[in-house]
Amino acid sequence: MHSSFAIILCLFLVSSLSPTLAQEEAPSSDQIISFGGDLIFPPFEWQKNGQPHGFHIELEQAIGDVGQRPIRHVSGDWPDMIEALETGQIDVLPMLISPGRKEKFLFSSAIHHISHGYYVQETASADHNIENLKDKRIAVERLSYAADKLADTDTELLLTPNTFEALQAVENGHADFAILATAIADYLIDQERLNLTRIGPPIWPQEYAFAVRRDRPELASWLQDSLNKTISNGQYQEIFSRWKDKIEPTKTSYAEALKHSAFIVAPLLLLAALGWAWSATLRRTVKARTSDLRSELSRRREAEEKLRYFANHNTQTDLPEPHHFIAQANRIFKRGNDRPQTWELGLFKLVDLEELIQTFGYRTAEQLVSAFAQRLKNSSFEIVGYLGRGNFAVLARGGTLKRVQESLVGHIQVGNLNLYPMITTGFSVWPEHGSKAGRLLRRAETALAVALATNRDMVRYDNSFEPDEISIRLVTDFRDTDAADIFPVLQPQVELKSGRIVAAEALVRWQHPELGLVSPGKFVPVLEKAGLIGKVTHRMIDEAARASKNLTAAGIECTISVNVSTQDMMADGLTDQLLDSLMRHTIDPSMIKLELTETSIAEDIERVKIILKALEGMGVKSSIDDFGTGYSSLSYLSAFPLHELKIDQSFVRGMTTNERDYNIVSSTIALGHSLGLKIVAEGAEDAAAVQALRRLGCDRVQGYVFSKPLKEKDFLNFVKTWDTHAINVM
Repeated sequence: MHSSFAIILCLFLVSSLSPTLAQEEAPSSDQIISFGGDLIFPPFEWQKNGQPHGFHIELEQAIGDVGQRPIRHVSGDWPDMIEALETGQIDVLPMLISPGRKEKFLFSSAIHHISHGYYVQETASADHNIENLKDKRIAVERLSYAADKLADTDTELLLTPNTFEALQAVENGHADFAILATAIADYLIDQERLNLTRIGPPIWPQEYAFAVRRDRPELASWLQDSLNKTISNGQYQEIFSRWKDKIEPTKTSYAEALKHSAFIVAPLLLLAALGWAWSATLRRTVKARTSDLRSELSRRREAEEKLRYFANHNTQTDLPEPHHFIAQANRIFKRGNDRPQTWELGLFKLVDLEELIQTFGYRTAEQLVSAFAQRLKNSSFEIVGYLGRGNFAVLARGGTLKRVQESLVGHIQVGNLNLYPMITTGFSVWPEHGSKAGRLLRRAETALAVALATNRDMVRYDNSFEPDEISIRLVTDFRDTDAADIFPVLQPQVELKSGRIVAAEALVRWQHPELGLVSPGKFVPVLEKAGLIGKVTHRMIDEAARASKNLTAAGIECTISVNVSTQDMMADGLTDQLLDSLMRHTIDPSMIKLELTETSIAEDIERVKIILKALEGMGVKSSIDDFGTGYSSLSYLSAFPLHELKIDQSFVRGMTTNERDYNIVSSTIALGHSLGLKIVAEGAEDAAAVQALRRLGCDRVQGYVFSKPLKEKDFLNFVKTWDTHAINVM
């Protein structure tokens, strides 16, 4: 194959710039993502020394690494892998995109292109005419792209479980042809020294991408986002470079084609020399054969051009793919160095696309994307590219992006529907924010993320959007240590009626080996944004269970509460993690309590209700934390199986000096009691607050007035020496 043919496989896609596809959460940080693959599909995936090997395997691992998810690879015959994806036994399967498959699966952006070819026995290659397949038996993989393409024809198909067996069928004479993916078939023929050859030009050039089931949009979003990161950080190109020579299928050159046709041309020339009588006939024959050869080479060149175009353009919108958009923009920037001018690189997102899919179906959404792409083509942008999932990249002259955006939101007719696209934009500026298009694209993506998070129509990139070095280090170090330096401190809760310490809240602390004690106010938000807060919660639950066991062994009955974030409530596995800790430390479930924020309850009411009922069934109690600062309503409090309500410290601290705060505390206590809930006041700092809470009938108090948060050993000593009459003298 010509060296330029490598372009076919260089497909980069930086799409799905928002991390959320629908109203579901991405896979949890400890959830294993299962990638499937064909057992014999080299050089993309195959078994080598009992281990999965190939381009796909390395790319999948890189995706798992940047997406912070553990990866495992499952290999099998292709029909079994298709069934495994459909039944949920595996999560992801790379495959060729086809209209039929798009009805069943969600696809990432393309990771490369694959074409097909005709394969015959070397000794029989001259006897076959690929333009007439009637009465021929063709070997194809069962449930493969080729099998789908030929399913409605009169061709007799021999269905095999993998590519290698299809090739063997031709070599053994069980089939006349095999129609197979060229890169894989060429590789196997070379490695296994099969007596087969490919004839004719490549056919059916098509995009190859990762597929997930249509009912898993959250996984598709995570997959696309992680693939984007492997492209932007250079890992994709690095992996592709290592495999390029093997991925690139061989192709007969002009010289080779002449060589293969020598058995036709040479004898004819020899006969021509034997006598003038046959010369005219032979000249016509040679001319015809040479014409056939030139026609075949012309078809090959046309196929190459078509493949090259497909490699650079999205098939749905006919717009440049990200790698081609970046290359075009860089050429413009290079010319712009000689002229004082600025450029704006913008990202447009159709923010209501997922809602449109849910309401009107996938086809309507695709039609909207195609229509919007055409609208962008007709605008005054220098370049327009498509990044997938309703995300478009544009290059505009400085100062024009906002004006043009306003003209893009008019109605679009899709069938009988009048749709009004909702657009959010993030953009960066050349050369202020970078000299290369790749960097500007990443910074425009950051600006778009800020625009989505703040509900703004358009946001210009600013350096303040980037995380500070300490935050980056905290995330990196947390991953490296796997939460090993996280530990709890316990702050006691005193029952006002008896004066006893009956409970404690486990508060998270991080003793960093170099930075020292890191404030929760610093690391908790950082880890939440990085999707790692679930590991913190898991460890805190386990530590609370362990501490509870130690307290019980010391003769102290004390319920320990653990804070649970919104991410924890939306992720899978919270109840399983809790049950595992309870069983491992053999403690009474009533000794652990989970504290939920009002925000986490409002996120998904039905899901939270199911989880709380499951916790109640286990014997674990639940509490609403920081009540009064979020989104709770009376309906939530009455509908959920809650046991406790904690009044936020901001009201408790001001209740003795601020009438409004006092009234909020008073009404909250009355409300909670009317619903049968225990009331805990957080943040009490002086005796006056304790006495006021006592008069109002508050059940328990937590705050520095009694003790700061203590390490486990210090807490144990504190409880042992606590005087239950202490609150009577306050």
